[in-house]
Amino acid sequence: MHLVGEFARTGKRAEALDICLAAADRKFTDVQKSHALELAAGYARSQKKPELAEQLISRIPIPAVRSAATMRHLLDTYKAPEVVAKFGGEEIAKWPFWKRGDGWFARGRAYAIAKNGKEAEAALTRALEWTSDTRIRDEIALSRAQNDEGNLHDDDRALASYQQIVEPAKHLGSSTQFNALRGIAGIQTKRGKFDDALATLRRVDPAKQQGYWRWQFLILQGDTLLAANRKDEARAAYKFVADDPSADAGLREHAADKIAAMK
Repeated sequence: MHLVGEFARTGKRAEALDICLAAADRKFTDVQKSHALELAAGYARSQKKPELAEQLISRIPIPAVRSAATMRHLLDTYKAPEVVAKFGGEEIAKWPFWKRGDGWFARGRAYAIAKNGKEAEAALTRALEWTSDTRIRDEIALSRAQNDEGNLHDDDRALASYQQIVEPAKHLGSSTQFNALRGIAGIQTKRGKFDDALATLRRVDPAKQQGYWRWQFLILQGDTLLAANRKDEARAAYKFVADDPSADAGLREHAADKIAAMK
């Protein structure tokens, strides 16, 4: 199983799925089998195989792990209302202590998507209480910040949560950290602090990024410059994305639309 993480980090999800499936068929403990099947379901979803993911989840022997995996599956397949309907009354507090954080986190995410801000805040707070992994704690903090901003309309608390994600980091490189920077810059832009917002976004050099985030940060800079009425600079940022055939198609279209609207 030690190869699973390496394959996942290098994008070899098919290989990671194969290892998890093989592990699940061995004579392991229920805890080991549950973990392998839960991982396998996630890799199946990443390969756009939701039916296989559902089959794998149904084989998980530990009820709490099976419920958490089901909640995650529903969230990842854009069925948050089903999480609320099926698991809103789930007694997560009675789950094994090592799975409660996952359960509360999934429920909190579902409530946030459903615009139930107070319920989301309560669940996400519980998730933090039962989560020790730094990476996952950052993900929970991001969900809390987005819920504070989008549902509870508390920008001050959202800003504090976003900052808690990025300030301690020596190096910014995860999508959670990048989304936190986007959240900080967005609030600063709403408050008319355009120079601060640009400084926040420029903590990441797009030229040193690959894939989606390379172009997303240029788009975010363009949006901030446009909000500051610095149209020439905004147009240049958008044009850089729109003219690059290697950029994400959706972002290229967004950039082209922004340029067209400025004429």
